[in-house]
Amino acid sequence: MKLTAHTQRFINGFLNAGKPLALMGDAVELLFANETARGRRVCGPDHAEQSAHAAGLVWENQALLADENLLTCRTTPEDVLAEACNTVVDHFASFQSPAMQQAA
Repeated sequence: MKLTAHTQRFINGFLNAGKPLALMGDAVELLFANETARGRRVCGPDHAEQSAHAAGLVWENQALLADENLLTCRTTPEDVLAEACNTVVDHFASFQSPAMQQAA
């Protein structure tokens, strides 16, 4: 599913439109084959770090990371997941894409 053209178009649509996108745990791997994501700051499970670097992503060793409309997080330890859910809601409730800022 990660490498299908449909999945990549879906991810591109969110990234290009500035729509909120939250990827938890292994879901960060959806960005590895996505050229639009290159240069974006991400975090995730330890085993994904080398692949993230190879894909042109900027890896940060954090439990939770917001980079504009993209929010990534680890899913372990379990307490991070609860914090991530709260952060997703808070971050995206207050997030405004550049297009939204221009319209205001």
